[in-house]
Amino acid sequence: LETDCAVKSAAVERLERALQDAASASSGTDQGALTRLKLEKERDEMKLKHDISTMEEQLTRKDTELGEVKAKAKAQSETLMLRLQEKYEKALNVMKEQLQIRERELNYYKSCQKTSEGEVRLLHSIIYDLGLRFQVMQQEGG
Repeated sequence: LETDCAVKSAAVERLERALQDAASASSGTDQGALTRLKLEKERDEMKLKHDISTMEEQLTRKDTELGEVKAKAKAQSETLMLRLQEKYEKALNVMKEQLQIRERELNYYKSCQKTSEGEVRLLHSIIYDLGLRFQVMQQEGG
């Protein structure tokens, strides 16, 4: 749009120079040509002003469209971020639940190990006591 405006402004300047050149060359002798050049200049200026206003309207519309597209993209981005965050939180909760289950299993196995160690100690002490009793009985009877 700016390039088009610059080109059209250059055209207006050329027409003005041509008008000045024609005015100085004719020195007032050719009023019809001078009037014709003035009319052409005014017509071209009006056309340029119309083109500029049309381009400004197009620019305004494009700016509006750009704003709408940006707003839509931002909304989609936020929606996507929310979805990803929800999925992440669900996955995190599942992992936490799995970790809690594994911790409970570990505690259970630790308690079982302690119980079996206690049972082994109890069996050792029972066997030791039985051995002592047996030895005492052998000495008394024998």
